[in-house]
Amino acid sequence: TNENFKSLLREFLPKGQSFNSLTEKELVHYIEAINERPRRLHHYKTAKFLFGLAQTT
Repeated sequence: TNENFKSLLREFLPKGQSFNSLTEKELVHYIEAINERPRRLHHYKTAKFLFGLAQTT
């Protein structure tokens, strides 16, 4: 969910720091790190892996 994503993003940005202060490069880096994290919901596969798999089917 959106709230879950925000909490994952907060691991990189402390509470109180605005997302508006991020550069595009920083934001892309944080999003890639989150998408490369294995998730229990996906049986410990990454979102990046599952997205790639969905594109090939």
